[in-house]
Amino acid sequence: MVNGQLVFNIFSDPDFARHEKLKRAINHTFTMTNILQYETKINETIDLLISRLNEMVTQQGTGTSVDLCAWLMYFATDVIGIITYSERYGMLEAGKDVINIRDTLLEQNRRVSLVSLACFECDQED
Repeated sequence: MVNGQLVFNIFSDPDFARHEKLKRAINHTFTMTNILQYETKINETIDLLISRLNEMVTQQGTGTSVDLCAWLMYFATDVIGIITYSERYGMLEAGKDVINIRDTLLEQNRRVSLVSLACFECDQED
């Protein structure tokens, strides 16, 4: 919400025509030709994830508990960094959320939920 107005993005816009316009602006990024250009770097990132998971198990021994959700988030975020900025954010290397994406997403989801609930309540009053 900006200045009292709901602002939609490519993921949240319920208007099909607006969504298509937003999508058209970035569609070329996700063509097979472009994705194949990232394949080597994405494969390196997969290898790094496997290496980091193996490191933890080797250092801490069998039966080690690993927060796989966190590590998959680090992986996904680093891949998104490759696609958008041609380099990883460094989350896998650091083994932590170096850009605070988890808390940011959780807060954004909380706000969106509150706005959705408020809109639902307004609709119920009509």
